[in-house]
Amino acid sequence: MNFLGKSISEKNILINASNRTTSTEEEKQSLNSNFLWRKKYKKTGRTFTINTDINLNNATNDGFLIAQNDFYNSLGNQIKIDLIDQKKINKQNTSSISSNATFTEPIWKNTFLLFNYRLNLNKNDAERTTLSKNNSTNKYENLVDTLSNHFIFNTVGHTGGLNIRYNVKKFNFSAGTELGTVVYRLNDLRKTTDRSVSFTNFQPKVTFNYTPKQQRRFNISYNGSTQNPSLAQIQPIIDNIDPLNIVIGNPNLKQAFIHRISIGGNDYKVLKSRNIYFNSNFSSTENAISNENNIDSLGRRISKAINVNGNYNFNAYLGFGIEVFPSLNVGFSAGPTKSRNVNRINGIDNITNNTGISLGINAGYWGDKKVNFWMNINARNTTSNSSIRPDVTTRFWTYDLNSDIQLKLKKIKTFINIGLEAEIYQKTAVFANQQNVYLVNSSIRKIISKNDQWELKFEANDIFNQNRGISRNASSNFISETVNQTIQRYFLFSVIWNFNKNGKAPNMGF
Repeated sequence: MNFLGKSISEKNILINASNRTTSTEEEKQSLNSNFLWRKKYKKTGRTFTINTDINLNNATNDGFLIAQNDFYNSLGNQIKIDLIDQKKINKQNTSSISSNATFTEPIWKNTFLLFNYRLNLNKNDAERTTLSKNNSTNKYENLVDTLSNHFIFNTVGHTGGLNIRYNVKKFNFSAGTELGTVVYRLNDLRKTTDRSVSFTNFQPKVTFNYTPKQQRRFNISYNGSTQNPSLAQIQPIIDNIDPLNIVIGNPNLKQAFIHRISIGGNDYKVLKSRNIYFNSNFSSTENAISNENNIDSLGRRISKAINVNGNYNFNAYLGFGIEVFPSLNVGFSAGPTKSRNVNRINGIDNITNNTGISLGINAGYWGDKKVNFWMNINARNTTSNSSIRPDVTTRFWTYDLNSDIQLKLKKIKTFINIGLEAEIYQKTAVFANQQNVYLVNSSIRKIISKNDQWELKFEANDIFNQNRGISRNASSNFISETVNQTIQRYFLFSVIWNFNKNGKAPNMGF
């Protein structure tokens, strides 16, 4: 894989540039199993269940990192070049056991108590070796100590919970909580050090559902949960895969607590095929795990995880759908989004506020005619500003289109599909190099047997070879657009056998 990147100042002066090439050859073995045991007692509603997952994975990969990083001064003149030519050997063995026991006991009519206990055991043996070239032999023989390590991560978690549930015809209610502990243990075999970190988990839950009619529903719920720091955030494994973005650990990191509230409902009219639905979600986080970034004189970003307060997210949407005439349905949706995120940049607290709105329209025709189709169009507006640069506001629109048309030639048992996917990004002063993606896919399927069990299919993916992965980021004072090469045009020919217990193929049309 080849990575090209540039950092440019607000004055449009080049700060640094990176050209990296990585290659990896990997071998994996895995074993995944599940055990489920359930018992029902004579007393109605009393049950006991044990569910256990056991996963074993072994992975080995060898690869190379070849990179050139160029650095420039404030005038745009090159002042430094870093060259990297290294071999990477990574070995990782993981094993995990997750077991959950649940006991349900009816205490009176329509009311149940649920007790549960969960045990999680995880082991991760990770060894990373980095070798540089020996100039005399031109072989990768010199161990790079600072980039080589061997860690064993052990995680042990215990969680117990109690929940009460009440269920009648028109509404149901449940409330409960879970309480537990998790212990992380990090053993550094190269440095012969051992470290343990423990956290207490608390997860209260309340849910209420009301169904006044069969096709009408309203629900509201609250969910509180702890978020523990990962071992990578506390003590990250050193990796120079991206020398311009360096991560360091924070042993003083605290766990976060997230509050989530959700309200929603829908109303559906069967005879008119009319549907109205809405949903809103709000979450706020205490001691949220965020980032502290420090940018040095060469434009390298050194970051670590920190705890902050004031983060929240809100989104809502309202939708409406109706059948215009038999088999043709049309729908509309709209909703706002708003979020607040706090981080720290060069020792200064930075608050980023993002607001947006999404608009959507969809339509589909599903019938027994020669042509069926569906389409979905969405438009999203994003506005972002930060306290560290209140004079700069970033605004842009993005548009998504997905559609498919099917031609059904039943007399000759042939079906033709043509699909279009489009991602369109607004050109702005910040995102001057507009990047859009248009994908056209097509397939033709021909049934070749009298009993409809055998068929031939030819597919063409990304006919015009346009596929790219594009993502835009407009958070804090970092604005970026990333373009990734992905799987592009290919053709596939298939011979398909459709079968079932009755010996008759299912109807493969709409």
